[in-house]
Amino acid sequence: MLARMAEAQTPGPSPDASPVATPEASPKANPIASPAATPVATPLPDYPLDIIHESDLNEAGTPVPGGALRIPVSRANLTQFAPPLQRQDPLVAWSYLDPLVRIDPVTMEPRPGLATRWSWSADGLQLTFNLRADVLWHDGRRFTAADAAFTHVAYRDDYQSMVAGQSGLVADISADGDDTLKVTFAEPDGAWVYNVASLPIFQREQYLSWWDRNPPGERTVAGIEFDGTVPQGTGPWKIESFDLTGVTFARNDDYFDDPPFAEALEFIAVDDLAERLKMWRNGELDLIPDIAPLDVEDLRYEPARLVVVDAARSVFGAFNFDNPGRWEPDLLADPTVREAVNIALDRDRMATGAYAGFLRSDQSGVIAQPWAHDSSIRNPAQDLKRAARLMHDAGWKDTTGDGILESPAGDAFVLSTLVLDSVGPEVPRMLELANQDLRKIGGAIGVEVLPRDRFIERWQVERTWDLIVYDLRLYPAFAEFDLFGSAWDIRANPAGWNPGGYSNPDADAAINAWFESVSEPEMTAALDDLQHAVNEDLFGIWFGFPQDLVLLNDSVRGFRPNRLLTAGDTRLMWKASPGDATPVADRHRKLSVASGSVHMPIADLPR
Repeated sequence: MLARMAEAQTPGPSPDASPVATPEASPKANPIASPAATPVATPLPDYPLDIIHESDLNEAGTPVPGGALRIPVSRANLTQFAPPLQRQDPLVAWSYLDPLVRIDPVTMEPRPGLATRWSWSADGLQLTFNLRADVLWHDGRRFTAADAAFTHVAYRDDYQSMVAGQSGLVADISADGDDTLKVTFAEPDGAWVYNVASLPIFQREQYLSWWDRNPPGERTVAGIEFDGTVPQGTGPWKIESFDLTGVTFARNDDYFDDPPFAEALEFIAVDDLAERLKMWRNGELDLIPDIAPLDVEDLRYEPARLVVVDAARSVFGAFNFDNPGRWEPDLLADPTVREAVNIALDRDRMATGAYAGFLRSDQSGVIAQPWAHDSSIRNPAQDLKRAARLMHDAGWKDTTGDGILESPAGDAFVLSTLVLDSVGPEVPRMLELANQDLRKIGGAIGVEVLPRDRFIERWQVERTWDLIVYDLRLYPAFAEFDLFGSAWDIRANPAGWNPGGYSNPDADAAINAWFESVSEPEMTAALDDLQHAVNEDLFGIWFGFPQDLVLLNDSVRGFRPNRLLTAGDTRLMWKASPGDATPVADRHRKLSVASGSVHMPIADLPR
């Protein structure tokens, strides 16, 4: 099964994966310098900024209809209404289109959307969706199964599609009348309901002629022209106009679910955070998604709310089990060395010093989806004495007197670590702190931050590294089988993603069970086995689950975080009148900052 799946479905890294890079994997790699001081928390007075964990968010009050919501979006590809390419800011499609299934904003499980129900055949090879019969496109045409079938053929067959690999096992997609969609698979694929049926459906009538301009194999919706019209959708917002400066929407009063409270929605193209904050302070924006943890310090005097969301993200470092730059290429195959590294780290300090507290450092693994995550598996507390003892018992000694241990074969205990240059600044800071921890047991981390082309060359061709670090944003269902499965070892499978040659029969067996399951209980059981397997035989270092941060204007109400797209549920928001806003004095939250050379983190955050 693993080999067959490796040929049929090799999507590679998730689009949002952000690897990390470090120095050449040479036994004498230079460690990064350790900052001088360890931060010590010092209480400071209350600040106007109200930091609220999503579980404590109280949006009491009567929704007020009317007004406009104004939100910044990325300028790049803003006028490319080509959903399979996934180049446009996802907030746009979420606003005017609907999926077959909605992803629950808390659990990330599938819920009815354009489909009222779905069912699998007994052999797990056919998936049937029963569709709503009361949905209209914004131009008045009725939504039918033909629209859904066309959309999902395009997601699979568009030669520029970013999600084609997710439908690699789909043999046929067809409409059975107006209200039934049937999807036939070559092999079972339970994740398809979560990861693909949750993609937005676009109108067949509007895209078909553009699609048919090219022969099969060359078809794409890229570059579609709307000839003076606007893209049609079924969603809560109707597009009124769009250009490179933004997209404007009007409320869809005929929406099949409750229509939006606000009368209008404006997406304004602005990428620079400083410019976004300037516009927000001037009252030109109502919320800013994707606030970086290290920017929170500068916001503490703002009379606003910062909502902390437990996102489906994981930061981890994968070990390399075959590094040709070492005297012993399989040095990290020794579980003793991997465990020593694992317990030498003070993850709580990393969370505070690198993520300003917005990292759930106790969380382990890469399966952060609430419905699938095994919360019984936790990251270990720091234990420097045991870590040092493990290295001593494995025969490592400081033979040169430079404070760095050497293996019996002469390899230095310096982990050459790769980081992609597009990663956020939190990851290099985190690795600086990890380096400080390893120095206490005679080790070090040497970090290289590389551009993509050089990163790929080091990772896949030269393979001279010990640790490769990712900040990975996850799909609703597990899609990282090619990260752990031995069939996706890049040394043998160039289309794979298993970066360091990890091979674990228990992990392979769990992945096989995952492939064969279509019901949620079976899928969860397989993932439980996988999480235990890659934790007991450590695949890498789990640093934790980063949280997403959204800055809200004090007048915005009805905000409901969504783990798939944090600020995606604009339909539920409204603008409170000035007298209804919560007084700043009633909602101060004590914060503290720490002095030190790494960062001045905000502490006492809700966890």
